[in-house]
Amino acid sequence: MKRLILAFYIVFITSNSLMALTVTCDHYGYYDSSSRNYKQGSWTAQNTDLGEGTGKIWNFALPTTGYVNYSYHSVAAIPGFPEANLKCSYSQFVNGYSYDGTIYMLDDGTDILTLGYPGTPNTVWDPPIPAGLPHYLGKTWQGTHTYIYGGHSIDAKVISEGTISTHLGTYPALCVRYSYTSEYLNYNCYQWETVEYGIIAYSNDLNGGMLYVLHEASPGVSVSDNLVPTPQPGLIVYPNPTKDSVTILLDKHQNSSSKIEIYNMKGQLIHQSKVAVPSDDDATLRLDIASMVNTSGVYILRLSDSKSIRTTKIVVNR
Repeated sequence: MKRLILAFYIVFITSNSLMALTVTCDHYGYYDSSSRNYKQGSWTAQNTDLGEGTGKIWNFALPTTGYVNYSYHSVAAIPGFPEANLKCSYSQFVNGYSYDGTIYMLDDGTDILTLGYPGTPNTVWDPPIPAGLPHYLGKTWQGTHTYIYGGHSIDAKVISEGTISTHLGTYPALCVRYSYTSEYLNYNCYQWETVEYGIIAYSNDLNGGMLYVLHEASPGVSVSDNLVPTPQPGLIVYPNPTKDSVTILLDKHQNSSSKIEIYNMKGQLIHQSKVAVPSDDDATLRLDIASMVNTSGVYILRLSDSKSIRTTKIVVNR
């Protein structure tokens, strides 16, 4: 009897750990020629649940005051940043000021480290600043990082897990808190992360509080300033995992002419096609996954039309 209880306890613990949300560097979508654009506005920390724990609910409307746009490119042998394999170029309009710049990073396959910024002289962080990936509830990391003019200490923790809602939809999410301490300034940054979109929103308590919400990204998100498709519940597909094909359960709201897209977990588009959706209520659509996906893995399946975007994860076993 004791063995049975122990076995049940081990299975229970293992099952719960598998259910926990984990965000990896692949989910961030920082790869060659990708882009991630955010809208910026004011933020009141007291209106956001920043407590630790699970079951949190976060809702963020798309800000309209400013923006920050990021684009990513593979690099090698950069003077002053010999370890860099990723360049982030950014442009932003925040608090009435426009400026742009470059950040050099190292994606080591497990974590993404910020190496520094070009200039005269270069700003080179010693040691490089880690993102702390992979992220899961309760993870902590600390570090003190210096550069030519000073430095700061970072105390970071994945403080909570819940669901986040933006104009892109509602998704399971983690909240990560970064606390920065330096000789001149102390402040906190928070970022909300999903498997589907990586960093879907972030904020800080500087200048009275600022919030940034993901507006569009390439690939995976494409949202017009003038027409935002209404997010719909996630797709229902079966069987999942699959080997050869999946069936999508549709509803009467889907347009007769829709688009299927499949992305890998790096956000790279690997298949795109037009599909004709049956007009019957609660119809189904069969997809020949074997002709669309060449290797086993986890993929994002996206069905979109002029009115809605619906996504789900599928597991392909070959």
